[in-house]
Amino acid sequence: MNPGPLQLGSSSTGKAAFGVASADMGGEILLRRVFIDLRQLTLEQSASPGRPGLNNIAHRPILRAVPRQNWDDLPDDVRAAVSKHTGLVKGAKSAVSGFSSQIAVTLDTVNGRVFVKGMRQDHARAWTQQCEAVVNPHVVPIGPRLLWRVTADGWDLLGFEHLTGRSADFSPASTDIFLVVEAMAALGRIPCPDVELKDAGQRWGAYPADAALLTGTALLHTDWNHTNALITGTDAVWLVDWAAATRGAAWIDPACWVVWLIFAGHAPSEAEQWAAKAPAWSTAPASSPRPLRRRPGSRLAAHRRQTSPCMDPPSP
Repeated sequence: MNPGPLQLGSSSTGKAAFGVASADMGGEILLRRVFIDLRQLTLEQSASPGRPGLNNIAHRPILRAVPRQNWDDLPDDVRAAVSKHTGLVKGAKSAVSGFSSQIAVTLDTVNGRVFVKGMRQDHARAWTQQCEAVVNPHVVPIGPRLLWRVTADGWDLLGFEHLTGRSADFSPASTDIFLVVEAMAALGRIPCPDVELKDAGQRWGAYPADAALLTGTALLHTDWNHTNALITGTDAVWLVDWAAATRGAAWIDPACWVVWLIFAGHAPSEAEQWAAKAPAWSTAPASSPRPLRRRPGSRLAAHRRQTSPCMDPPSP
């Protein structure tokens, strides 16, 4: 049975514990623990045909935004295969957010609503479907349940329980940030399953000096875009879109969140202080051998390209 979404208030950490410290950290803020490449990565750089190990999930790159298709664009055989699980489809509404799937749609069926996402099996990111499928049983306490999987006519589709809610607000004045801290803490309490996932040391292995710091046994989400934290009801949060689930050092998730907080308007010092509320942040090294400074223009460039700031580096 699904125990339901994470509820704020039952935890020993309440809003009073999440006040952002006002102390001036001083000097130029270095995002010391964030090993994120905000350079203009292209599909050709990330998916070099000569790169070894591309048949293994652990070595496959996170690529740029995927063009979205609609339900009616799918072949008849694919829609028929889905209908065997859902019953008659009465309507379909494509998602307006997200960029990791070729199709992401809410289906209104005779048996209720279901959320469907998928890729063509020959797409460079098709492996993300398997990633989501294998990790799902282990994240159901904080993520929506996978109901079925369909492979038909060259397509691979996943059907999830439908959630009605809104994307989290990461802006400085938002109380949703408290919920995200709680969700990150809840994720930290889930053991990483013994399934094939990307490995952080390999995923960002183009930074040789950082590889050892990235290696670990924690289950990581890594894509902390505000649209992947879904707020439902009162003080309930679900984490969705596990396409980039990774095994690695626990501090990586709050580090990835730092960048999204900066995108949402936080000063770098404030973003780091919020990340420090997540227990995993305390496991981060005090400094890194390759600190990354916040570079002017990176925010605008990343938004224009609709890419996650926690991306794989270019292939060597």
